[in-house]
Amino acid sequence: MSVPESPEQKHLKFLFMNEEKSDLKLKVQDKIIPAHKHILIEKSKYFANLFNSIHFSYHPDLIFKIKGGMAESRQDIIEILDCNSLVFQEYLRFLYCGEVQLNENLAFKLLPFTDKYVQDDLGEKCIDFLKYNLNSNNVYTILDFALQENLPGLKICCHSFLKSKIDLSNIFGLVDSLNKQDNPEFAQENLELRKVALKIILNDYLLIDKNPNISPTFYENFLIKSISIETVLDLAKFVYGFNFKTDPLKNLSNSERKDLREKERKKLEPETMNLKSAIFKFYQTNFRVLHQKELTKGLPKIFFTDLILFGTPDDDNEEENLQS
Repeated sequence: MSVPESPEQKHLKFLFMNEEKSDLKLKVQDKIIPAHKHILIEKSKYFANLFNSIHFSYHPDLIFKIKGGMAESRQDIIEILDCNSLVFQEYLRFLYCGEVQLNENLAFKLLPFTDKYVQDDLGEKCIDFLKYNLNSNNVYTILDFALQENLPGLKICCHSFLKSKIDLSNIFGLVDSLNKQDNPEFAQENLELRKVALKIILNDYLLIDKNPNISPTFYENFLIKSISIETVLDLAKFVYGFNFKTDPLKNLSNSERKDLREKERKKLEPETMNLKSAIFKFYQTNFRVLHQKELTKGLPKIFFTDLILFGTPDDDNEEENLQS
């Protein structure tokens, strides 16, 4: 049940874009927008501070002019330099009417504007709009925007959506987005999402549709960035063809399994040489931790053979450990 508008709300809507009753003109790009000082002061912290500032005429984002002439035509004109007319008009609509006519593109443009103009309530409306309209076609665009503008709530919403929707058909977009988020907080912020992507790639790598327009090392670079104490065992098994799902191996003999794994390894080899080298380096650097956690026991025997050929560990004692 909708609440009837109060007389004040009706009056404010009447004043919106009403040139006859205005005492102020705002020039935004080539458009002149009528406004009212008392409403801007009451509804906007930014304009309240602006009108009360003795440095008003020197504000870097505004040009302040007094238009001379007859009394009936005398008005203040403020030229706003940092915004397009459509965005600013929707900002005024919100100040006057408490509503805004949003679409995705306008929400992207309004959000940085609301931050600068200290209009948190409008910013929240934009974020809620983007969350509500999140879908498979726009989730990566919105996630990139959330990262760019440092909007943690919106980013979490995108991550939750992706974790529930991601599969082989859209794994490229997720990996591309995660690769762009290469910053000091990357691992912690995106750990759960990275786990989802890793699981899909390691289980079904050969089934992923490889776009000929992307770099041959696109997925390999992602896997290299994903190497950690928690993932190195699975990544090593993947490189050597030990990452099959249970079903394909279920009814095979040991020799058939070995042959199948060897075929898998040869298919992967051209696309995982850099990954293999990165795993060897990580193993040599973190051997003691891996050994303490008993993770070395799960590695394929061929891994240790290749590891010795790959290079000399840091010290002689470690070389003995590698062969034991």
